[in-house]
Amino acid sequence: MKLRKNLLKPLRMDWHGCPTTDLTTVTGDRSIAQLLDYAPFQSLLRRPIQLLQAYEQDRRGSLLARIFQFANRSHAIVDRVVVFAPPEIKLAIESIWSTCCQPFWNELSRGDRGSKPRITFVGHELDNDSIQGALHMLGAHRDVICHDVSDRWSIVIIEPGEGSRRSDLALRYFLPALRNQLGNDPTWIRDCVVAVTSPRNRWLDSYTELGLSRYLELTDCVGFTDSLATAATLLPAALLGVNVMELLAGASAGSRCTEQAFELSHSPIHLALANGSIHPVWNPHPRILQLWGSSLRPIGEWYEAMVDLSLQNTFATSRFGCESEESPSIHTMEATPSAIQSSRLVRHHITTGAWRFDALELSPGKSLPSIWQRELELCIERFQQAGRVQTQMDLPIIDELHVGQLMQWLQIAIATERWLQCTAGGTLAGS
Repeated sequence: MKLRKNLLKPLRMDWHGCPTTDLTTVTGDRSIAQLLDYAPFQSLLRRPIQLLQAYEQDRRGSLLARIFQFANRSHAIVDRVVVFAPPEIKLAIESIWSTCCQPFWNELSRGDRGSKPRITFVGHELDNDSIQGALHMLGAHRDVICHDVSDRWSIVIIEPGEGSRRSDLALRYFLPALRNQLGNDPTWIRDCVVAVTSPRNRWLDSYTELGLSRYLELTDCVGFTDSLATAATLLPAALLGVNVMELLAGASAGSRCTEQAFELSHSPIHLALANGSIHPVWNPHPRILQLWGSSLRPIGEWYEAMVDLSLQNTFATSRFGCESEESPSIHTMEATPSAIQSSRLVRHHITTGAWRFDALELSPGKSLPSIWQRELELCIERFQQAGRVQTQMDLPIIDELHVGQLMQWLQIAIATERWLQCTAGGTLAGS
């Protein structure tokens, strides 16, 4: 796999009623400068480019090379992959899948999918009916042997911990069903089961004791959560035929923008500060991702989960299109000790001026994209008039390069906020 000659354009960020921040004057204690030198933060920034460089140096044994080998083999032998993954990783995979693949991917014929497999996520680990439904869909109740690629399926188990109910279900129920359908052929079974886990994980011993040998190393995240530049996300992306090289190239661009933050008017660090610089004392405020594209919806859910995992005393929610509720959802409000003042909400519009398919015309000079654009403008104008704090991040096009850039921006912004929460109580200079 290699980079296509797509042009990567920087993610543009505009401010609508949100104070732009000069990093030097806002953080007189130099915490942002210290952050850029902080080893765990550097790991988050450098991981995408390091994966690309390792692949350039070793096209056979590097992590990306092995991901591509596994993915290419799966393309040739199976038509469906069943993925077991923790919620935040599942959301990261779905974010890439939704933005970089055809919206109705699993409904397409194998030919229309370019011989790439369908992806099935097993439901919540306690959702009995979802798990049983997946087993039924796979034909686990039937005593049949799969002889054709259209019937054959495989398993990917992502296990970052020392074992979980999720991976136990995979080995207890799905693996025996797969063995049976593959006629207990050890060669086929070896090729159709892959684990993504840490080599130091005791769970790996249980996995290999079952005669399973294929696995990818899951890099330990030190200090900040990274659910993009890891085998857990990149292997399913490669299985879908997503251009992983461009995804990482986009993420690397997001990292470079961060490293140049002091010379720029907008960067992931500026985005982080926008979420807490409404008042003299920096404090992370609730935020809304206003997503202007249905394919972006899973990114909103992933961002919500990342904020919930990483930050204290705040939360994120997402809206689609011109949905404009001022307050978070009811279940979020119920979990919040006090009512959220709408003036404290920070709204980030994620937009694009390019569409994957040709525009549908409603009348001469009027198309669905043009009406959508007008809805966006009216929405921003309405909140400006109400004095709401907003930013607008515009993707030149929704593809691997720019999705990788956006997701890295959001990860770095969250990591920056977490740093600010832990340093000097988040107090800004001059307060």
